[in-house]
Formats: sequence, structure tokens, C-alpha cells
Amino acid sequence: MSIRQAVLIVGGSGTRLWPLTHTMPKPLLPVAGVPFVQHQIDALRTAGIDRIALAVGAGDVDRWTPFARKVDAELFVEEQPLDTAGGIRANVDALDDRFLALNGDVMFQTPIASFLDGLPEVDGVLALVEVEDPSAYGVVVTDEFGAVSRFVEKPPPGTAPANTVSAGMYALTKAAIAAHPLGRLSFERTIFPDLADRGRLAGRVVHGRWLDIGLPELYIETNGVMLGRHVADATADVRGELAGEWSYCGPRSTVETAARVDESIVLDDATIGEHVHLRRSVIGWGASIGSHVHLRDVVVGEGAKIADGAIVPPGSRIGPDETWSDLAGEDRT
Repeated sequence: MSIRQAVLIVGGSGTRLWPLTHTMPKPLLPVAGVPFVQHQIDALRTAGIDRIALAVGAGDVDRWTPFARKVDAELFVEEQPLDTAGGIRANVDALDDRFLALNGDVMFQTPIASFLDGLPEVDGVLALVEVEDPSAYGVVVTDEFGAVSRFVEKPPPGTAPANTVSAGMYALTKAAIAAHPLGRLSFERTIFPDLADRGRLAGRVVHGRWLDIGLPELYIETNGVMLGRHVADATADVRGELAGEWSYCGPRSTVETAARVDESIVLDDATIGEHVHLRRSVIGWGASIGSHVHLRDVVVGEGAKIADGAIVPPGSRIGPDETWSDLAGEDRT
């Protein structure tokens, strides 16, 4: 049975990417100048999946509706938080008999069609990736036939029974979802263990790079992978240097003379002052960075302002419309 429908799970709060997610949902954050979820949809349609649904929270409907219309996607609205699978269960009547579910913050450079080709006839197939250190993940253990035998959540270093972890993409049957009552429902804690206990869950390793935007450093890294070069929008005014292996300057952004944008992201309408050095940082929409400021691993929210010569500790997050002005890096309003 071929799969023609995908449900993108995009309703999370994205707190780990604050302050960027104060402005927009995590999957809509730009990656290489395009919403991350657009890259996912393009990959799905390349694989022959032409029906797309976006599982969103009720509070985010207004923020998602314009994008859904643009890409001809259906909205599965979750009226209240129902965990990872509850929103899909609430819309079970709109599901195909077999469909693909994909977390809204992950993507593969390997074609999705390679995962879908020749799927076993079971109720669930998990895309798995191999990692060097699985201690930070939930480990998925499979037998010699690919059937999932058990799950081990964040095993201590050196004790993991396997190095395969869930990659956030699942081929599922409608029946696997409909078997559970309406309400809060978790893939990880309920659906997958139930299928595994009944011998109806398999795992398939996906090779190639696994991209994740769940943390600031991963969001920056994913931009670098997708860009691979220096990109400045045609409306950007770049008088400084774009350094490192890649960088991005969005529409109407300004990079003043003697500034250096080094493997960093400057979003729409942001201004980078003279003699500023950005290193692996993100400057939010309309933010302003004064002259003689060095930022390393910093995320600056929409409309924030950093004064001339201000000292910002590496790894800082500066909130939307916040002002950072003290030369000791302590005066914030």
C-alpha cells in the first residue's frame, strides 16, 4: 500500500528556541531563507506524498492558516493540549488507511522515498538513526528481522543495548490510532509500546544526515547545512564581511562597514553596526546591534537592541524588544 498522506506535528511550544519562538512557531522559523516546514513539505511531495496535514494547537491557528493556504495543507486543530498523538486521534476520520507522521523540527537529507520503499505490512514503522552516543535519547532496540523489541529511555553512557534512536518520522495505519480513545495520547508512551507488545511495530534505519532545529545550536547548524555558502537577500545592504563557511542576511537587513558575520543568521530588517563580530549567532527580525559588539552563540529576539560597545556573555538569549545597554553587560530593560 503506497502512502500519499503525511501529518506534520507542529504544535509544540518551542521553548528551547526562545526568543525566536516568541515571534513564530518553531517549524515556521526560516532555514536558508525558507520556513523549515516548507523544506519538509517539499521533501514529502518529492516522495509522492500529495496530501499534507498540519497538526496544530488551537492557539496557533491564526499563525498557521496563511501558510497552510499557501501550501494547500489541511489543519488538524487540537482544541487543548493532547500530547504528541492526541491531535491526530481527534482527526482520525481524515486519515488515510496508512499515512506518514513527521515531527515538525526534524528532516533528512536522504530522500523520504527510500524509507517508504517496501515498508513491512505492520501497523507502525519507525525511522531510526544511528548515533554515536545514545545516552541523550530514547533507544529503540530491534531484533534481527527489524521488529521493535523494546525501548530504553536515556541509558547511562556505555550501557545502551543499541545505538539506534527514533528520528521523529513514522509510517502508521489509521487503525493503530483509532484503537485508542479520544483524549490525551502519546506516541512514545502508549501507541508504540502497545504495537511493539503485539509484534506490530518495526524499525528501519535511515542513512544520511539527520537535521534537527530543536535547539539554538542545532538551528544554526541546520541553516549552515542547508545554505553551504554565503547568502544575502537582494534587498540586504551588506557593507561588511560575510565570513566562515556560510552566513545568511535576510530581506532589508543591514551589515555596516567593518562588521563581520561569521556563520550567523541575520533575519529580516535587522541592523548590524560597524565593527560588530557575529559568530554562530542569530539576530532576530528588526533587531539592532550597536557598534563594537562581539556576539558568540547568542540569540537576539525580535526588535531587541544592543547598545554600542555592550558586553554580551557568550550563549546569552536576549528577549524580544529588550534593550541591553550596560558596558558591563548587566543593564537590561
